[in-house]
Amino acid sequence: MKLKAIIFDLDNTIIDANRAYCDALGAIGLSPRGGSFINARNAVKKNLPQGHTSSHSRLLYFKELLIETGNYTPQKLLKLTDIYEKSLSIAFATQWRILKRDRLFNKIRMSYSIAVITNENLRTQTIKLNAIDPQAKYFGTVVTSEEVGTEKPNLKIFKIALKRLGVRASECMMVGDDFLVDLKPASKLGMKTTFTSEFTNSNPKLPSTVFRMQKLSQLIEMLNE
Repeated sequence: MKLKAIIFDLDNTIIDANRAYCDALGAIGLSPRGGSFINARNAVKKNLPQGHTSSHSRLLYFKELLIETGNYTPQKLLKLTDIYEKSLSIAFATQWRILKRDRLFNKIRMSYSIAVITNENLRTQTIKLNAIDPQAKYFGTVVTSEEVGTEKPNLKIFKIALKRLGVRASECMMVGDDFLVDLKPASKLGMKTTFTSEFTNSNPKLPSTVFRMQKLSQLIEMLNE
């Protein structure tokens, strides 16, 4: 069946999110690898059920951090969050420009419908998407785990994206950086799957049915084969 749509994971698939997070945390003087921020993040995650979408919330991390250091006030929390979010937006926009993603996604949208599905809260992902695609030229269909109440690899988020795109699973390709979270569930539904290792150090053993790319820019060449 002819391919009509492509669904992308966002973080570490389209943009190097880990690098962007490091840049944004550095802007507020925090390390993503240890110390008070990691302690606060771990405390938040410990208090929430596994897979809860709020476990990704930087607002919660920063609140916990300020409480732990005896510096909490609503004003300080919002100021810290504002600086972080602005820095995150700049980091995403900068990478998008350097990677020439406009060129890539302009070509993709000429032949395929595009969607993003992502395990994050809507606010954070909207900040990122506003930085790279403010007019939704490319990513008019976005589904976050916060909206559906469950995270990938649960099939629900994939099914909702397919419904919003108006395509069958067999008419769609899933592109992601995590086989177990992004590609295995998509394959269960009958979607074609593509693994990108552009921003990861992993080299997982993949089924022969999964396409593999070192860079996302190779997608056009692969689709034309």
